[in-house]
Parts: sequence; structure tokens; C-alpha cells
Amino acid sequence: MKKNLEAERTDTSANAFFETADFGPVAAFGEFSIAPAAGSDSQDVVLDRILEAIKWIFLYVPGVAGINMIAMTYVFILYSKNWSNEFLTVGAIVPIIICAFMIMLGIGKFTDLRYLRVVLSILMTSAAAALLLAILIAFSPGNYFGIYILVTLTVSLVLGYLTKKNIDRRPAMFDDQAGN
Repeated sequence: MKKNLEAERTDTSANAFFETADFGPVAAFGEFSIAPAAGSDSQDVVLDRILEAIKWIFLYVPGVAGINMIAMTYVFILYSKNWSNEFLTVGAIVPIIICAFMIMLGIGKFTDLRYLRVVLSILMTSAAAALLLAILIAFSPGNYFGIYILVTLTVSLVLGYLTKKNIDRRPAMFDDQAGN
């Protein structure tokens, strides 16, 4: 006696499980294709730009401002003799590390260590500005700390951005040697 096996019904095998009415098909086979170079929608581009602006405003700028303020605070610590060495070391290293993380997250290159040059350029610009502030405090009669902070913060922001653009233009050091 010949056994007959009933084949699975193909009209319901690709239906949505949780759809309440009529079990509509999940995807039709003829319409399914993967385009390797599909362009993104213009709405996605706008949302990506908004996300990039939010990261720069809420992560990059406060990170640069934090490093700049830490460097400027050292000038006032220099003139007041009652600060401890623990504050000078641990009290500044931890906030600088936090600000460095904020900057790296803000520029969106957290895993690429080449972009630590951005943080270092901001730190060196702020340190040079703090040294200049120490000289200006000794020779100028007025209190120009607020305006000086704004000017040096702008310089640090621009120099960090230019450093990022410079790193973006250069290829990674070992990218071309990977195939050899």
C-alpha cells in the first residue's frame, strides 16, 4: 500500500502570526530584493544631521568647556597658596577624563584612538591660554576673566574641530598595509 504524504500548504506558511484579521502575507517572494547601494531617505538625512548637532551641542561643547575651565582654574590655584596636592592631581585628572569621553562621544569617533589628538589639541590650547592668562593677570589691572574665558573657549572649539577635520582627511596608518 502506497503512503501518501500531504504537502504543507504554501499559502499560509509565510503569514504573520500576530495579525488578527485574515493572516496577511509577511512578504511576497517576487517583490523581495536587497539593493546593495540603496540611498537613504531625505528624512533620515535630516534626522542624522539633527542627531549630529545634538551630539556637538550637548557633548562636544561642554567637554571642551570643561577642559578649558579646568586649565583656567589652575591659574587661580597658582596664585592662592592654600590648595592641596591631592586637588591638583586627582581633582583635575578625573574631570579631564570625563570631558575627554564627552568630546570623543560628541565627535562620534569613540573607538578610533586617532581622534584622541582632538582632545590633546584642546588640552594644549587651554594650557597655553591659561599660561597667557597668568601673564595677563600679573600685568593687567582689570578683571577680564569672563571675556578671556569666552575668547579662549572659542579658540579651543575651533582648533578641536580643525584637528578633527585634519584627521578625517588622512587615511589610517595601517589601512593600506592590511592587504599586503
